[in-house]
Amino acid sequence: MIRTCVLAIAIGLASCSNSTPESVPEEMPLIQGVFGQAPPTANGITSVVTLDAPTLIQGSLGQGNPTIDQLGLEFTPKQLLVQLGQTVGFTNSESIGHNVHLSVLESDSTVFNTDTDTSERVDYIFDEAGAYNVTCDVHPGMQAMIYVTDAPFGVFAEENGNFVIPDVPEGTYTLSVWSFNPDYRTEQIVEVNTLSTEVDLGVQ
Repeated sequence: MIRTCVLAIAIGLASCSNSTPESVPEEMPLIQGVFGQAPPTANGITSVVTLDAPTLIQGSLGQGNPTIDQLGLEFTPKQLLVQLGQTVGFTNSESIGHNVHLSVLESDSTVFNTDTDTSERVDYIFDEAGAYNVTCDVHPGMQAMIYVTDAPFGVFAEENGNFVIPDVPEGTYTLSVWSFNPDYRTEQIVEVNTLSTEVDLGVQ
């Protein structure tokens, strides 16, 4: 009788030791920065989210020497976010001549129009905030967009509206959302006091 009990216990322990432990689901990595969902792409143009502060803060915008190149019958990059007063260089790395036709997206009014020969660079200082369309009169299929803001932080949202603005210091900010569709443009106050701040823009 004792032998039978011991054998039963041994079998039970063996079955427990051979059982596969249940897998523990991995935690989603913490998003660092201000994030949320802006309006999705409208008319082929993605939304822009910016963060402005009442005090002077050095942000990710306004740094470096932004450039748009012409190569392979394309503008590269196709989207560029710059700060008000910043100079953007337009270069031509192709073996054929191009043109830079810069116009205000809202009104289609031309603000800059010049030819760009091979290995040539032309500069333009953006002194008016807003969205600009960049085209080439020689090759109409070439197109890019520049968004100009006086805010120190900003990003283009993804096509579905998801966005993350990283490395935002603690403080009070005005968050602005620009969309090609005026009905989707919003503005709200955002308090940033953690590494991960989710913003509810009411976009489903």
